[in-house]
Amino acid sequence: SSDVCFSDLRTMRWKYVVYSNHYEQLFDLVNDPWEMTNLAVRPSLRDQVILDTLRARLAAMGGGGPSTLTAP
Repeated sequence: SSDVCFSDLRTMRWKYVVYSNHYEQLFDLVNDPWEMTNLAVRPSLRDQVILDTLRARLAAMGGGGPSTLTAP
């Protein structure tokens, strides 16, 4: 199947999305409310720390990551 599933986590400032095809998105909702710039593509050091933190929080919530996502 070519279906792609995703899990996401949103805070007041950040939105993190991970897809079953391993693609990730990270948006700064304060500075980029229209979600035009994916910070996960080339994260700065600060963005990498945010990305790692949100990955861990999503995994702790059972969202896992790409390897745990399956199409319906």
